[in-house]
Amino acid sequence: MALRNQPYLPLFVQDYLTDEKLNECSAQSQGVYIKLMCLMHKSETYGKILLKQKDKQKGKQINNFACKFVKHLPFTEQIILDSLTELLEEKVLFIENDFLCQKRMIKDNDISIARGKAGKSGGETTQKKNKFAKAKSKANSEYEYENENENENENENINEDKDKSFNLSFVKKDFTKITNEFIDHRIKMGQEFKTTYEIKTFYDKLMRLSDSKKDTANKLVENAIENGWRSVFELRENTQKKQGRIQHDTDY
Repeated sequence: MALRNQPYLPLFVQDYLTDEKLNECSAQSQGVYIKLMCLMHKSETYGKILLKQKDKQKGKQINNFACKFVKHLPFTEQIILDSLTELLEEKVLFIENDFLCQKRMIKDNDISIARGKAGKSGGETTQKKNKFAKAKSKANSEYEYENENENENENENINEDKDKSFNLSFVKKDFTKITNEFIDHRIKMGQEFKTTYEIKTFYDKLMRLSDSKKDTANKLVENAIENGWRSVFELRENTQKKQGRIQHDTDY
């Protein structure tokens, strides 16, 4: 189901409560913000609200948005305008062309679409495997017993792929969010983790490169996501420091 068709808004409570940018905004602006998120949830383009040509009645774009939202929100135009100004200044929302956008909602929608495509692709692969197994069984009846075992193993792997409910009990609490962000990144790339073992291998590498420090781990994952990497790699600044120490040692 597409996110916009769900009867509820996927609100990450802890992220909302600890959002530094949003906490800089007034209570009035935060109230307007929640209402806007509800409109964005039902918007045709998830996480975005389009300023149509008929809405462009005033000079400034932000004034046009305020005038548009008066029809949908229980606030005066001035309250909406003041709140929009503050939310944009604190970068809680942003304007892109004729769209008012919320970054997290757009990202969640992209991930949802990527997961849907991955699930469809996995289902097609499963059907092909089952057809091949049946054809092979008919052509080689003397190996029927071996084929039954082979199909059982394939079904176990398929179930693991479809389930995607990995056991992440080995992940420390402080590193749960950043680990999930990288898992979502791999899904978006179409290179999702297939087993819990693969995730643990990535997590162990993350802990080793970051020396189990949360801030460093965040930088490693952010760097990998920005560059579209399938794994994390040592930060360039750390590599340069190591090279500097080696050069310093050879001077004596």
